[in-house]
Amino acid sequence: MITGSRNTNKLTFLTGIIASLFFILSTGSDCIYAQQNTDDSPYKDFNLILIAINNVGAQNMSLYGYHRKTTPGLDEWAQNALVFENTYTPVSWTLPVITTVFTSLNPYTHKVMDRYLENTLSPDIKILPQIFQANNYATAAFTGGLDNNKIFGHMQGFTTIGNNPSFTHFTVTLKQAKRWLSKNLKRKFFLFIHGYDAHPPFKPPRRFRGVFSNPKGRKISINPAFTYRGFRSTDGQYWAKCIETQDPLNPNEGNKQKDKITILKSVLLTQADIDYLHDLYDETILSIDSQVKRFLDSLEQDLLKKTIVIVFSEHGEMFAKHGRFGRVGTIRGTLYDEAVHVPLMIKLPGQGSRRITGLVQLIDLMPTIMEMLDIPIPCKVQGKSIMPLINRNQPINDYIYSGATYNFMGGFNRLFFMYPTLNESIRDFDWKLIHEIVFSADTYGSLSDNYKLKTKEETFELYDLKNDPNELKNVTNEYPEKTKELTDRLNQWSKGCRIFNPYNASTKKIPEGMVKDAQEHGYW
Repeated sequence: MITGSRNTNKLTFLTGIIASLFFILSTGSDCIYAQQNTDDSPYKDFNLILIAINNVGAQNMSLYGYHRKTTPGLDEWAQNALVFENTYTPVSWTLPVITTVFTSLNPYTHKVMDRYLENTLSPDIKILPQIFQANNYATAAFTGGLDNNKIFGHMQGFTTIGNNPSFTHFTVTLKQAKRWLSKNLKRKFFLFIHGYDAHPPFKPPRRFRGVFSNPKGRKISINPAFTYRGFRSTDGQYWAKCIETQDPLNPNEGNKQKDKITILKSVLLTQADIDYLHDLYDETILSIDSQVKRFLDSLEQDLLKKTIVIVFSEHGEMFAKHGRFGRVGTIRGTLYDEAVHVPLMIKLPGQGSRRITGLVQLIDLMPTIMEMLDIPIPCKVQGKSIMPLINRNQPINDYIYSGATYNFMGGFNRLFFMYPTLNESIRDFDWKLIHEIVFSADTYGSLSDNYKLKTKEETFELYDLKNDPNELKNVTNEYPEKTKELTDRLNQWSKGCRIFNPYNASTKKIPEGMVKDAQEHGYW
């Protein structure tokens, strides 16, 4: 939130503009700004349905070559859609990602990177639903709550928002969307749908259990009803932290009791445990696929002739690869491809199916949507329209960037005792660099307060993607010049992001009920 006198606000704003112009001029072809519209759009006044299949990475979808048939419905639906094979998310958790999608600003720029501190988007930043609303669209959002709660400021502009509790699934949100559609078919509309079905703990519906996860004959030592976050110790064992909710008088009763306490446990995960949790996760994807496909098939053909449908995911999940379990873990954020390589499918009326290999970022969605619908963008954005990539196979991004801070709130009182970190990366088709800074555990406050003061550890990882697509061998020592080149580009990008936008996020207190619900699901 901007504070101080009006003159101070003007000075801050002008300073930000001057700094941004200097950055653009100094970075040449690598500057981050919205690409101007270059083609007349045949989709003016069309509707938009935007579906977020939360926590589903591209690498776990049969649509993207996964060995299990986890997305047979979307495999079929995408036969008449554009499938983007190289789409990447800016960070590995939902709140900053959806804020990026709706603002076309990187997390470093919109500054919403924490649920507790600086958690609310500045009202001075225009967001996608507000732009739709200003252009006479009916706007509605039916989501799983939590990181899509309107308290965070990034849901402004939705006239209708489903009042759903945290972690609501598609079984609820798709039905809500269907009912809303039936009452708004005569208006042009923007509809956002989201569900937490694939979030841990992994609980696939009964009809999908056992498709991949039959526990018979396997030595499963953990309770899959809880969420596990962790990393591999030096002896090769996987230690994880687990939040359990129990009846204090009868711990074996677990979640069945109304009066519960939350406890934090250290758990040793065997490979059988990890494989079993991965199997359950794949079954939740199968369930999502079935529900989303059924919803898409239910849409009337007359409606589809005037509607653009986009399906994507905010991030994927980790299963002990790279020595980390869970995409956040007890140490830091995760920018390996399991977490940041995400699906993106766009069905345009009159367009056929095609696989598109160009590099795409989720930050590009907003300017792409605006160009498709021939709606001017009334604000500065950092993403680029991918319409030239769609229409002419013209590359849009030479590099893909990700970056955010983690766990800067709480000090020694953090539930998982997570160290605050900075986690960022840059990639092209051939190389990927991951840069991480781990700060001391007593760090408390914002990045600007602590960035240079309490550094505990700084690491760089360089991967030769042509020869090592699974990111298994860090080759920073073998290629110091490439490491320096990408590090310089990444530093240039991150500095540019911080000066691009003069507005700061504000802090709002999270309701206690929301915190308790999140803890019972293994969060915070």
